[in-house]
Amino acid sequence: MNLHVRRTGSPNERFALLFRDWFRAHSDAVPAYAAFKFALADATPDVDTYTEVKDPVVDLVMVVAEAWAASLDWHP
Repeated sequence: MNLHVRRTGSPNERFALLFRDWFRAHSDAVPAYAAFKFALADATPDVDTYTEVKDPVVDLVMVVAEAWAASLDWHP
C-alpha cells in the first residue's frame, strides 16, 4: 500500500483531486492506466523504481487533465 496525505487547499491536493476527477470523467482511460500499473508493478523490483517509471506517465495524464480542467473551469 502507498498512502498519500494531502494538506487541504494545497497544490498537491489539487493535483490528486484533478487526477481522480479526470479519470472519473474519462472512464475509458482507466483500463489502460490500470494495465500499465499492474505491468509496471510486476516488472520493477522496488517502489522507488516503480515511482521513477510511473511519474512521467502521470505527468502526461496531467497535461491532458489540466486542459480538461481549464475547458470546464474545474475546481476541487
